[in-house]
Amino acid sequence: MKAETASHAWRNLERHVLPELENVPIHLVKPKMVIDILNPIASKGSLETVKRLCRNINEIMRQSVASGLIEVNYLADITKLFAASKKTNMPTIKPERLSELMKALSVASIMRTTRSLVEWQFHTTTRPIEAVTAKWCDINFKDKVWVIPAERMKMNKPHTIPLTPQALSLLEFIKSTSGHREYLFPSHRDPKCHANSQTANVERL
Repeated sequence: MKAETASHAWRNLERHVLPELENVPIHLVKPKMVIDILNPIASKGSLETVKRLCRNINEIMRQSVASGLIEVNYLADITKLFAASKKTNMPTIKPERLSELMKALSVASIMRTTRSLVEWQFHTTTRPIEAVTAKWCDINFKDKVWVIPAERMKMNKPHTIPLTPQALSLLEFIKSTSGHREYLFPSHRDPKCHANSQTANVERL
């Protein structure tokens, strides 16, 4: 599991599961306890979150069986108790309407970091997680490229992205706010961390 994936999984557990179970010995964790935790999340429609939590919890239980902490994983089938999330296609925009979108973005009432993040994704055509985890040390201004390290790429291979004049101009624009930080797009709540990968997707222009 990649470090970024593991970190996201741990944050989910910290937010939803550990407040209820952190003081419960693992051999006493039973399905009813976990189901009571997951039901409110599922009732809100966050079925993908429930699916991920089931997967993460089961991985912990499997490791516990393998290491001899417990003999049986009683949580193996709890995911079957919850409805599967419905997959929907991501909304798209026709190329001829891009200028319209960029104009709307320029006057939108959203945070400067969010606006810049959206533009960065447009100019680099990268996935959300790659965009938000971009670090200043990955930017080669001399060669005008962004080199994403292998450990942050889906295929575990480094990826070099040429930077257009517009992308370089955007970097100069955000330097004043995040140039002293590790990430190009720091989190509003904790500037030492990067922004959430869904930040750009949930904003309404």
